[in-house]
Amino acid sequence: MDLSRSARRLVAMLTPGLAARRRVAHERRFYGQFVQSGALCFDVGACHGRVSSRLLELGANVVAIEANPTTAAALAARFAGDPALVVEAVALGREAGRATLHLADEATVSTLSDRFVATFTTATLRYARSVEVEVSTLDALIQRHGVPAYIKIDVEGCEPDVLAGLSTAAAAVSFEANAPLLDVAVAAVEQLASLGAYVFTFSPYEELAPACPYLPAAAFVAQLPTLCGPRAALTGDIYAKVM
Repeated sequence: MDLSRSARRLVAMLTPGLAARRRVAHERRFYGQFVQSGALCFDVGACHGRVSSRLLELGANVVAIEANPTTAAALAARFAGDPALVVEAVALGREAGRATLHLADEATVSTLSDRFVATFTTATLRYARSVEVEVSTLDALIQRHGVPAYIKIDVEGCEPDVLAGLSTAAAAVSFEANAPLLDVAVAAVEQLASLGAYVFTFSPYEELAPACPYLPAAAFVAQLPTLCGPRAALTGDIYAKVM
């Protein structure tokens, strides 16, 4: 029997599980800087609930906001019976109303943004369907659930509109940045900075590791093209906290 080959096979079988556990532990450590047990968090664009799961594991109470009706229903089913999570099946924007949600082949990139659709549609990423959805605001959710300690926003190019519906500074906020739509990220930074003394950093996609120190808004905006652009990460997340 070739023991070395058997050992390699065993490692191959175990490594994916080990990598997944390490990833979960890394996510918990990262989000733990924003969330303490008992804290309220908003997961805007919750999709399948990956971030919501990490926040729950940290002892948070989570409001999971998901505009796609099908995905919201699946999210509610997944967390049914968990009193620490509430699903809000709405989009968020500047004001309450209704809007067209463009549905992608991949649920994680559905969006209200026509510009996002025009920018990112490819042969492998198509927006073939749409659905009318209810739009609410962060302020309305705060009135219903309370002021969150952390707001995670993943709304594919609609970040400034979501933040325009917020008039109360949360202690920590994160939102996506994409190099082709960097002006959208800058607008979101400026919108958030108008609410309080926030400082900002950037983490490349999926890394959950700041690529620069926390900076005031103006200094961060000046540095952002070197962090998220053709010669750097093409996408990632901006993290903000009140000083």
